[in-house]
Amino acid sequence: MSQVDNYPKYLFETFAIFSELLFSDYLYSHETDPLRKQFYLEQFLEGKATTMFDVAPEVVVEHAVYEGVKQGTIKGADDLDALTKRVFSRYSIWPEKHDELKMTWMNIGLMYEDPFYDINYVYGALLALKFYEMYTRDPAHFVAGYIALMRNGFDAPPEVLLKRFLDIDLHDPRLVPDALKIVKEKIDLLEESYRK
Repeated sequence: MSQVDNYPKYLFETFAIFSELLFSDYLYSHETDPLRKQFYLEQFLEGKATTMFDVAPEVVVEHAVYEGVKQGTIKGADDLDALTKRVFSRYSIWPEKHDELKMTWMNIGLMYEDPFYDINYVYGALLALKFYEMYTRDPAHFVAGYIALMRNGFDAPPEVLLKRFLDIDLHDPRLVPDALKIVKEKIDLLEESYRK
């Protein structure tokens, strides 16, 4: 098994999601047609910037399924439906309004294909938004650290490498508020474009 095989997958997802954010942002900032600009901004938000919001309830459902089976509270589809509705209702108004959404557990593909992988998208999106914030605030400084990180390889745990090359503290309580600030700024831009 290679060094990469043992490495936390959330960092790989971070690199991928960050690249997708940059691509959508580039298309948005270089477009002159207002409708296309709006589309690229929507893609920034729908594509990857809000991934953690989409995936978080799936992660909770998956973990609760394993815990429920272990405790004997999950015995069949009705139990899975009830669990899913309960969890997703904490994240959205729609499960209470559309009862068929209780069956969403059937569509959480990675729960079957690659158990416990979804959490990598939550952390990956959070870190990708941090990368994006740093890149837009000080591109030269961020790019130098990012390239050095990529060239270095994985000779230490992610939290050590992120601190060493990008001065990111994975335990910093500002990570989530900073990510939400970026999402809110993009939503505000999109709302403004809808009003025009």
